[in-house]
Amino acid sequence: MRARAVGDAYVLLDAFSEDAQGEISEEVSRRIHALARHLKSLALPGILDMVPGYESLLLIVDPSRAGREEVIRTVFSAAKKISEAEEGSKRQSNGRELSAERVIEIPVCYGGAYGPDLAEVASLHGLREEEVVSLHAGRTYPVYMLGFLPGFPYLGGLDPRLHTPRLSQPRTRIPEGSVGIGGSQTGIYPLPSPGGWRIIGRTPMRLLGPEGDIPYRAGDRIRFVPISQDTMEEMLRAQGKEPEAAEPERDETQVCLRVLQGGFLTTVQDGGRYGHAGEGYTECGACDGELAAYCNMLCGNSPDMHAAVLEMTLTGPDLLFEEDALIAICGFGLTPFLHDLPVPLFQAVRAKKGDVLHVGSIREGNRAYLGIRGGIRTRPMLGSRATDLKCGIGGWKGRGLLAGDRVPVAGRGKMDAEIPMAQPWPVPCLEHHPRVRCTVGPQAEKFTPESVELFVSESFTVTRETGRMGIRLEGKELIAEGGYDILSDAVVAGSVQVSDRGKMIVMLCDHQTVGGYAKIATVISADLPLLSRLSPGDTVHFVPVTPGEAEEIRERTPWLSWR
Repeated sequence: MRARAVGDAYVLLDAFSEDAQGEISEEVSRRIHALARHLKSLALPGILDMVPGYESLLLIVDPSRAGREEVIRTVFSAAKKISEAEEGSKRQSNGRELSAERVIEIPVCYGGAYGPDLAEVASLHGLREEEVVSLHAGRTYPVYMLGFLPGFPYLGGLDPRLHTPRLSQPRTRIPEGSVGIGGSQTGIYPLPSPGGWRIIGRTPMRLLGPEGDIPYRAGDRIRFVPISQDTMEEMLRAQGKEPEAAEPERDETQVCLRVLQGGFLTTVQDGGRYGHAGEGYTECGACDGELAAYCNMLCGNSPDMHAAVLEMTLTGPDLLFEEDALIAICGFGLTPFLHDLPVPLFQAVRAKKGDVLHVGSIREGNRAYLGIRGGIRTRPMLGSRATDLKCGIGGWKGRGLLAGDRVPVAGRGKMDAEIPMAQPWPVPCLEHHPRVRCTVGPQAEKFTPESVELFVSESFTVTRETGRMGIRLEGKELIAEGGYDILSDAVVAGSVQVSDRGKMIVMLCDHQTVGGYAKIATVISADLPLLSRLSPGDTVHFVPVTPGEAEEIRERTPWLSWR
């Protein structure tokens, strides 16, 4: 096993077995999950989350609690203890398995409208469709990891006769329950999503419950059971509508913001959701962490509160205050009004009971943030109030705000605080052509030396395909030797993925947790807000720094402690 620094807040552990590098191995997967379980049981303060891959384990580290070198020493010590215990168990059991595996059966309707790529997969391999179904459903698959989407199982053991390249152009939307093949892997899409796998069928089984529950976990095995189209449609009709998440409990001191109109997309966000990346849940949270942190600082919310704010995209909402409040709005190119008076940006102001806030258009930077003393007080989901739009959880009912919503905020006792005077860091700025710092890797070795040099010497242009998940860039093609596909491993905010035809996507807060494209670099945390503010036509120039320099920059970036 080796440990590599990635960006300023990650440690990538890989090469768990020299013999298994580049191949899917149950033995390697078992070792990875054993180490992840052990590290989770230790509850180390420096490790926020873990993302297992086929042959890697990514640790999300909080440098303010523990340095990366300290974390690495602890991990290697834990791995040694696990290895010693494993050898002892093998001797005691004489090679026999010590525990039974769970087998989860998944009904699947293959082909037709539910499996649009089945015929093509069959043709590529010189098989009949019935043979593809027989081969796919004839095995029991180990669940190596969950990722990409919450509850998306990456399954091993696919018959080599079904190994099929991903689509050269990913679909923009794959329906919930779709069963696909990508290279030597197979899996299930638990939610509607973009994706590049070949879809051969679909299951009517609901894979993600309203409380985030998932019917399987890493280490289980899955068996696909073919069903007819009639059975498929009958099972879909029997499911009915999923209930909405329960509203938070109210108390006498709690007050609300009444939504008169919700704007283009207004969501509740905080510093992010950690501790569940291994189940496929990304951190979400504020896309522009610096602006959100500045709001909280202006409102007097302490750094350890992780107070939730409203993130407003393109156009903001109209809000009625049901009680006096201390608020701050941070953003660029907007002119909000409070009770018909203009509201200064990057400054704490008082709103009175009955005041109406009109935010209006956000003409620059894509997003603006509204902070309030004590924070937005919606019900936490999996330890965070962040809205996960893909899963429909967190925030306010897992969605953007709509007219008629009454969003809970801190109680009356929080509203009478003094306006903070000190501003510990400068007002954020908007740049249309930023120089964005990054560490090279973790898969830079897959690219030609000329492409790596091109990456740090040229500027790249932002396309219209931008959002909370990431931004797509256009420019000179980056060439990967042997193709852009890798065995799926962890993706983080700041990962610079290069897909087929050498096009780049820089991941932001709603990124998938794992992916199968090579990553040429990782943008450091301090510069992610610069990317979130970019609009189509803006340009980016990447500047390489060492992992050590990235850590030093993080230590000098005060807003990161206020997330």
